[in-house]
Amino acid sequence: MSSNIRINKVCQHCNKVFIAKTTVTKFCSDQCAKSNYKKRQKDARIEVSQIDTERQLSEGKQQIKSVSRDSSAAMVGTSGLSAVTGLSERTIFRLIKDPAFPRVKIGKRLLFKKDAVIDYLTSKYGNL
Repeated sequence: MSSNIRINKVCQHCNKVFIAKTTVTKFCSDQCAKSNYKKRQKDARIEVSQIDTERQLSEGKQQIKSVSRDSSAAMVGTSGLSAVTGLSERTIFRLIKDPAFPRVKIGKRLLFKKDAVIDYLTSKYGNL
């Protein structure tokens, strides 16, 4: 069944006026329909990515909060210790030469308990 309807419409993709033969036509051409479909798919992927990123950031904040609660008992390496104390890694290696310096050696890896190191530095060098 064909109709002789001719309606002026505006293309939803390119915003040009065109003559539609049906009341449900949204685009002026097949090319505009395909381009709009690709744009909708791209926008949907971007939205999913943004939601995923926000979820990961909120989980990261929760992990940081849980780590900061247990940060006093956490074991850290030399780079983490330098970040906590504000001393350079080279200075930390010099301090390690002292046998009283609190450290744990597991294989080739050196680990330090933050509280023990801060207590050691406070007792040896005064207030930090």
